[in-house]
Amino acid sequence: MSLFGSLKNCTQSKNLETVDVSGLSQYSYRSLVDKDEIGDGGFAVVFTAMLPGEHEKIVVKKLLDSSLEARKLLLKEARLISQLNHANIVKFKGICLDRYALLMEYVYFDFKPIGHDLIVHNLAGFLAFCEQS
Repeated sequence: MSLFGSLKNCTQSKNLETVDVSGLSQYSYRSLVDKDEIGDGGFAVVFTAMLPGEHEKIVVKKLLDSSLEARKLLLKEARLISQLNHANIVKFKGICLDRYALLMEYVYFDFKPIGHDLIVHNLAGFLAFCEQS
């Protein structure tokens, strides 16, 4: 059973008939709780969230553009990340088709072991820490 085994799979909408999602774990965007935005860009909004009944945060990358081309690019990224297996690359968790989002492992840097009470989860936070040091 996967980390998200208790969730029901999303149903594929008619708008995605031309997009192949076979082999990718699919979950409902609506089931995510404690959403906290940590960044955005021209392509997507990124936030942390939790799944009901789980104690592990995940990262969600939600598309801003829901055009067919954007969805195809998201699925291409999902397929690529899902096939990677390396200690320095975040793990792919699944995809939400009801809001076009990727679910990935949440990785952060804890500076407590080196005497700083700080947790950094993005590049901007890391650079700000470096400037203060």
